[in-house]
This record gives sequence, C-alpha cells and structure tokens, in this order.
Amino acid sequence: MEKLFRLILLISTFSSCQETKSKIDFSAVNNHVFYEVKKMNSINSIYEPCDASNKKYSIKDSLLVYTTAQDGDFRYRILGIKKNNNDYELQIKNTDPTQKVSILNISKIDDKYYSINGKVFIDSVFINTIPYIKQSCKECGNCEDVKKQVNSNEVTLNGNWKIDCKNGNSSINIKDKTAFLEVMFNQIYIDMIEIKRYDSEKGIAYKLKEIPEDKGNFGVNLNWKEYINDKPIAYIKVIDDNTIYFYWYGFFNKKTQKREFTECSFQQENRKNQQEIILKKCDE
Repeated sequence: MEKLFRLILLISTFSSCQETKSKIDFSAVNNHVFYEVKKMNSINSIYEPCDASNKKYSIKDSLLVYTTAQDGDFRYRILGIKKNNNDYELQIKNTDPTQKVSILNISKIDDKYYSINGKVFIDSVFINTIPYIKQSCKECGNCEDVKKQVNSNEVTLNGNWKIDCKNGNSSINIKDKTAFLEVMFNQIYIDMIEIKRYDSEKGIAYKLKEIPEDKGNFGVNLNWKEYINDKPIAYIKVIDDNTIYFYWYGFFNKKTQKREFTECSFQQENRKNQQEIILKKCDE
C-alpha cells in the first residue's frame, strides 16, 4: 500500500510539473543554444581552453543538455518552469535516481546575452558578433604546431576592405600595423593601430591611435581625450586572403569606464544581417 501511495504521489507530482511547463511560454529560451562568455581584454568573447570545448546549454522542449569544458554532455529532463517577466526558473533532473531536482535560473540581460546561474552566456544566434579566442599556445604547449599552421596560411591584409566592393560606402584601409576606418559615413574617420595579435585564429585587436583631425559635425561633441587609451575598439579575424570578419566594440571612455558610439557605418550598412560583418578585399 505504501509503495502504491508513493507511485501515485510521483505521478501526481510529474503531471503537476508538466502542466506548469505547458502553460508557460518559454519560446525565448526553448530551441536555443547558449554559450558561456568570457571577458578577454575587457571584451565579451567566446574562449576555447586547451583540449576542451566551450561550456554551453542546449534547450529543446523537455530536454536540457549541459556541455562542460572537458567532461562532455550531461542530459537533464525539464520537469517544470516558472516565469517572472524575462526570468525563468527551470526544475531539472538527470537520469541518476540518487540525484535530486536542481534549479537552473535563466535571466535575459538584453537581446544577445543571458545570465544562467549567475554567469553570462550568449545566444548562439549572435555568436558571430563577438570574437572567438583560443587559449594561447604557450599555455597549451603546442606553439610549434601553431607556428607551422600560421606560416602555412599566411595572408596579406594590406588593402581596402568593404562589405560590397561595387556598392559599399563604408571602408577600412589596412597598411601593415595601422588601419584607417570610416566610423561614420562622410563624418568621422579615425586611425587605429594594432595592440595584439591572436595567431591561433589570425585575429588582430586595434586601439585608437590619436584624436582624429576629421571629426565631422557629429564627432566634435565626442569625448576624444577620454578615448585615447589601450582598450581595443575593433577586432579583425581573417577568414582567407580576400575575406575577414570585422567587429566594432565602440570607443572606451576611460573616465566613465563605458563603451560609447557602439555602432559604426558597417553596422548601419549591414542592417539585413546584424549577426556578423564580413568584409571583402577590394581593388584600390
């Protein structure tokens, strides 16, 4: 009789959880994958450690899969969901009968980012909008392999780059370790200089070189003195000889410790595909 009572109680609890979940709209997180974000040089990035993958959560209906850096996948059933505005509380349990029900708290930060149990994650839909950085070869102990790989795939970035070589207005002109960027069409033009290279992924971070002479009517009101610092404002990741990813972070105000002017002309020109900015090398 006692066993029967426990069985009835278990079925009742499970049914209650299922009912709670079915009545709540969690489409904002359902069928989504979230990757953990790390701060690299004060910039949100996807960071891949040595011999491991990035942490992520995959949610699909009643199943949640948590992928750790080294231990592989852990699968959980979603037993119930509570929602409060943009916050979700998921009641989850794995297949181990000795384990108790756990709670996963998901809070929406903005369109891209979510807080999951206190850590920042990015929706995979926007993963190409932030840099992907691998742990340094010195820490991984494979610098010789990386050196061989980079040397066998050398590319020349010198030249003019646009979204569309024929019809594109915005451009960046790269010469050795400097780059001339049109931040705002027919208004703000700046000189940038390299501050760091990420050889494992052929990435280059740039900072503002100096206060520009050509500020335009809009640029005269910006805090240029505060923007002269060592924080990166742009990042380039090489795809091949004629193609690069471009990331614009915005100017870093050293006084307020905040980013300003976080949208450049490339983003304005690329409205149809906000997930990533891909530039092509164009003839002068």
